[in-house]
Amino acid sequence: MLGIRIFNFFAFYSYIAVYALPAVCLPELSLHILYVALQSRGILTLSFDPSKSVQTSLEILDTNTDAGFTPGWLKDGGDRIYSVSRTHFPMNASVSGENGIIGEASYLFKYNLSHPGPGTNGSQIQSNPHEAIFDPSGQYMFVNDRGADLIYVYHVDGPYNVTQISTVVLPPGTGPRHTTFRVFNSTRTFMYLVSELDNTVRVFSLDGVSNNLEREPTAHPPSLNIMLRQTASTLAPGSSRTSPNDTFLASEVALSNDGKFAYVSNRATKTLASDTLAIYSVHPNIGNDSAHLVYLGQNNTFGKIPRHFSLSPDAETRYVAVANEVSQTW
Repeated sequence: MLGIRIFNFFAFYSYIAVYALPAVCLPELSLHILYVALQSRGILTLSFDPSKSVQTSLEILDTNTDAGFTPGWLKDGGDRIYSVSRTHFPMNASVSGENGIIGEASYLFKYNLSHPGPGTNGSQIQSNPHEAIFDPSGQYMFVNDRGADLIYVYHVDGPYNVTQISTVVLPPGTGPRHTTFRVFNSTRTFMYLVSELDNTVRVFSLDGVSNNLEREPTAHPPSLNIMLRQTASTLAPGSSRTSPNDTFLASEVALSNDGKFAYVSNRATKTLASDTLAIYSVHPNIGNDSAHLVYLGQNNTFGKIPRHFSLSPDAETRYVAVANEVSQTW
């Protein structure tokens, strides 16, 4: 029987890692491998055998704690996997081609918060890197630190050549969470950042990227110019930021497959009413930064606390799957 299995994992997160993934890429590997960031234990490597019963088809092969004991995010970077936890960011580890088990991390970046931010309920009392994600060119990795109101930018030229090249400083109480991208031309990409605490989407231009398919390795990190173009509210038209008081918590951002629309999930913590997806039209060509995103309205998620959502891969983006964390509906 085909279907979706639902697992509940509860705990906390903070740090980042890169691991090689031949388990996913090598056809000679007979196992189906699943990697899970379980915040109370580490990164789990599980095997999945669809020929077995539901009760026995999943088996834990290994638990990796190089990425901290509270990892909260895994990202596939081609032949690497990246993980974030609440304390630091290790990068690049090997994976066994025989069983897919994650090896040692070859890079480790530790993050510390020098002073608490204005976020309430302990949301900014420590560094909290929330995501590690590559731009479409595969040259740059962006790490959003929700606790420190910073975006760390790394140039990645192979698994053993990783250099931090920039830090984007955001206003206090921003709470940067997740990012998505849209290629504009061969040297420019737009980056869309959703911020959890001030409930905004920020549009950045990335100039100096190489979006060509063929790219030669570089001896030194190329120049990357990051510029803020627009700040838009996730709750209403305009650019107003909310106070970082956890009344509303924006969570995820995604673009339609044709790049014409953007979507952001809103979580309202003080009401039982259905939460929402904010919808924008996207206009990168008009030369007016303030109208790059145009707020169109909101759609119900028919549940509470949409921590994540995914758009369907068809050209028309006809469907959305929403994970409502508290109501446990989708």
